[in-house]
Amino acid sequence: MLNFKIIPINENHIEKFCAAVTSVVKERKYLAFLEGPTLEMTRTYIRENMADNRPHFIALINDDVVGWCDITSLHRYCDFWQQIEA
Repeated sequence: MLNFKIIPINENHIEKFCAAVTSVVKERKYLAFLEGPTLEMTRTYIRENMADNRPHFIALINDDVVGWCDITSLHRYCDFWQQIEA
């Protein structure tokens, strides 16, 4: 059985979160984007979520990010992903 934990995201997990998102994007199955966000874009997104107290959780196995859930407005979410495709 996998031993995982779900915690609120913090600054220490930004790089691994970015890598996890990019990994899922590359599968071309669950996210409709051709490439993942840059590390700087991810930092901005996470820091804004934390500053605005938006729910953003990650699933960890041995300190590796293996999943996530964040709740934000559709407008803000679309703006973020449109930056990637530009």
